[in-house]
Amino acid sequence: EQPLLVIVEDGSRNEGLLESGYDWYVLKVKIDRSSINTREFRGVFSDWVKRVKDFDSEQQRKKKELPPEFDFSKIKIHEFLSLMTPGQMWKFIAAIFSIMVASYTLGMYLSKYLFK
Repeated sequence: EQPLLVIVEDGSRNEGLLESGYDWYVLKVKIDRSSINTREFRGVFSDWVKRVKDFDSEQQRKKKELPPEFDFSKIKIHEFLSLMTPGQMWKFIAAIFSIMVASYTLGMYLSKYLFK
């Protein structure tokens, strides 16, 4: 779940979303400029920012993961290439290049003996 931070004016009634005990933190503050400069507010806010960034990183990682039942026979080449990391892309290019060089070399070798 996306991390949620609820900021409530001190003295508000604790009902519904404003109640503690759910999957979010409810921060009660006095509504004035000095409230955002308190140690508690800065600590809670920076913790929430960290959890949002962690959540986003996890979502990005999950997007790149393939489900176990993924069928490569139904994927288009541009989709396949977009799933690769830069390191995987270089290895793929090196493998294709190696296959091309090996095929050319084998063809040249066989042409000497088969087509004399």
